[in-house]
Amino acid sequence: MMHRARNGGRGWSAAATVVAVLSTSAGAEPIGPGFTYQGDLREGGVPANGAYDLRFSLYDAASGGSQVATTLCVDNLNITGGVFAVSLDFGAVFAGERRFLEVQVRGDTGLGCGDASGFVVLSRQELTASPFATYAMSAASAATATTASNASLFNGQGPSFYQNAANLTIGTLPNGRLSGAYTGVLNFSNVGNAYSGSGTGLTGLNAGNVALGTLNDARLSSNVAMLAGAQTFTGPKTFSAAASFSALVTPPFSVASTMLVTNLNADRLDGLDSTAFLQAIPVPLNLVGSVAEDGVITASNNSTLVDGAGVAGAITAATGTASGVRGTTDSTSGVGVQGRANATTGATTGVYGVAESSSGRGVFGYATAGSGQAYGGSFRSDSTGGRGVYGLANATTGTTTGVWGQSNSTSGRGLYGYASQLTGATFGVFGVADSTTGTAVFGYATATTGLNTGGSFRSDSTSGIGVRALASSAAGATTGVEGEASSSSGIGVLGEATSGSGSTFGVRGYAASSVGTGVHGWVVGTSGRAIFALSGAGTGLNYGVFADNASTGGRAVYGQATAVSGQNAGGWFESTSPSGFGVVARNVSSGTSAVGLYAESSGLSAVGVQAFISSALGTSWAVQGTNTVVGGRGVIGESEATTGLGIGVHAFSAGDVGRGVSASATSSTGTTYGVFGSATSSSGRGVYGTVSSTSASAYGVYGSATPPAMALYAAGNSGASGVKSFRIDHPADPQGKYLLHFSTEGPEVLNAYSGTAVLDAQGEAEVSLPSYFAAINTDPRYSLTPVGAPMPLLHVAGEIDESALAVGAAAKPGEGIPGVTFRIGGGVPHAKVSWRVEARRHDAWVRAYAPAAEVHKPESEQGTVQHPELFNLPQESRLGFSPEVVDDRPPRPAMLDAAPKP
Repeated sequence: MMHRARNGGRGWSAAATVVAVLSTSAGAEPIGPGFTYQGDLREGGVPANGAYDLRFSLYDAASGGSQVATTLCVDNLNITGGVFAVSLDFGAVFAGERRFLEVQVRGDTGLGCGDASGFVVLSRQELTASPFATYAMSAASAATATTASNASLFNGQGPSFYQNAANLTIGTLPNGRLSGAYTGVLNFSNVGNAYSGSGTGLTGLNAGNVALGTLNDARLSSNVAMLAGAQTFTGPKTFSAAASFSALVTPPFSVASTMLVTNLNADRLDGLDSTAFLQAIPVPLNLVGSVAEDGVITASNNSTLVDGAGVAGAITAATGTASGVRGTTDSTSGVGVQGRANATTGATTGVYGVAESSSGRGVFGYATAGSGQAYGGSFRSDSTGGRGVYGLANATTGTTTGVWGQSNSTSGRGLYGYASQLTGATFGVFGVADSTTGTAVFGYATATTGLNTGGSFRSDSTSGIGVRALASSAAGATTGVEGEASSSSGIGVLGEATSGSGSTFGVRGYAASSVGTGVHGWVVGTSGRAIFALSGAGTGLNYGVFADNASTGGRAVYGQATAVSGQNAGGWFESTSPSGFGVVARNVSSGTSAVGLYAESSGLSAVGVQAFISSALGTSWAVQGTNTVVGGRGVIGESEATTGLGIGVHAFSAGDVGRGVSASATSSTGTTYGVFGSATSSSGRGVYGTVSSTSASAYGVYGSATPPAMALYAAGNSGASGVKSFRIDHPADPQGKYLLHFSTEGPEVLNAYSGTAVLDAQGEAEVSLPSYFAAINTDPRYSLTPVGAPMPLLHVAGEIDESALAVGAAAKPGEGIPGVTFRIGGGVPHAKVSWRVEARRHDAWVRAYAPAAEVHKPESEQGTVQHPELFNLPQESRLGFSPEVVDDRPPRPAMLDAAPKP
């Protein structure tokens, strides 16, 4: 078959010949459905040469219709002079119906043939019969391939032969072909054959052949004898004759029912007879048993008499340590004697002891263990208003004691109170005195020397209070805490908060009176301490003194030095922690005029705030300011001097890793500033950073941010006197090296765009630039680079429309911006081209503030250079030169060195 197909739009044409495929093996094997397709491919009338991709599809109509079989693909076929041949095999789809072959072609672009992009579809070609196919058409009436003349005969047999099931000796009949009654015997000889059904209608069964399953009792004859093995009887059993149980190893039978068993002889119960049961109560009576809740012996007395007792024990001997009632327990958590009053109201008593002797004890508890947390007496109350221990000294005169506790141990506790609840206003020990001169809690240390303590209080809570004293009177010279010690090394008041974290207080004083004093210390000695507070922890958020004042014009801490001369101090604060703070001042108010630290000095040469760092090592700060308020400042310094070297804030640090100024704005919202610098001078610097080291890791100004945040951002122009670079960890040695890349400089402000394009069959391509290009660019320049092969005629065939650039530059926000493209021509069909477009930046900023490449230095910078060493000029000519960094701090007060340490 010879056929020519043409596609006028693309200039493709193909002439084809279809040749029936020959057998690929010797012998009498049948011919397969494959065939050879030979073609003559032309492009624009010229025989095609080079690599091409071809796709072949089979249809049942000349146009439209349905595709038959799958598409066959030939990738990267090398064609010379337009001639090619391919083998096609669509499978067994030729059964006498008409078939039409569709061919698609494209120049090879490197894409896989399975990618349908870029193919040109040629007109379909009808496949006509070949000699072999003509012969095969007569096979529709053949009995066999060589002798049959009637297709209704198979293997020489007529249809009736195959309609008789007796002639079918091979294969399996489906279940639907089996039905009806079976008059003959069905013999299931295979073990796997099984009958499934309810058994209804089955007769003549021999029970001896039933080997599995259990028969119901109703199916058993009344003459069936009991089996010899052990039995479980679920129903009542009546033995009309004497039953004989011969089992020797196990009991003859067991009764699981909780009902009474009748007509049994008690002499036969577990080998016991009536003599085994209690005939009289022995003395002493020893009973042993295991009872979960009730006692082994339980006594109940229903009498309402005053002295009635459930259990009464009496010892009539007048001497000796005999016990009326004694309880003993060997359990590690047992109770020797337990008394319980079950009534929920009334003055009930769980255990009540009375001693009439002048030195007797109503209740005496004795723990003989020489170590551990043993208790002589342990008492507990679950009532919301109950008392764990209640002691009453009823006499109205004398030095009576409600509760007396005594410990002879060198580290013991005479009286110990413990409130274990984690919340609520609980009290370990609570004392109340109604007398006008009484004492609610009185501690007395009788030793006249040594570090004795009248009272010691402690809180381990992270927000607890070691001692809390409240003078609740609203008038008068009240005192929250008054402590007095007569010993030469005694302590009037000692407060200790041992927790290493949390808002703990060693001593906290509070006075609600308008003239009251939360804590008042007074010393008359020449070197004494009116108040001494020590926070001994080397780390953590601890406080030597913590003061709180709620008054609108009050002072949380007020110190006054009344001497008119000398280096006296209104307040003295010191921290010995390597990361501690001498003074921390913080105002957490959200007000606009809140001040973290306010210092004022009216002297002529006085200093409002003076901060020193004496440590030359460590992370130390002369002044640290922190701000958590939106719009606030951690530290703000102002200098109103109109002449001279006025300094708003001057900070100096001599530490290796110290910070002259450390500022942090921790608020997660709002326009906060860690450091805010502003300069209104024509040659001023809002923030000026300098570094004298020549190390590559030294920074005049260093900014750090986690992307997409910006470490440094200039709202206006930015510049550099040296090179501009970006730095990353070196991929070959990230821990040992940096990799630097440097910016390309030029006297113009340029934007650059680049990419690659695949040319079409005419060697052309159209490139679209970003949608915003026309709004921010002008004066475009082009660069083209061929990829894979030389293209001497490669050129820009169509430039960007200048009118579109003008419209884009004039567009207002919200108005449409014209899209821009340029065209590439003169290239090799289907080849790749790398392109780059540079254009002058022309956005609103550049149009308003057109940068100039050459500018005159301002008058204040005339005669200076940025790098004098490059021009053999002295360092004094450097821009912003200062002789050296000088420690020009005010002199250190002598009292810092001479003052005695606490």
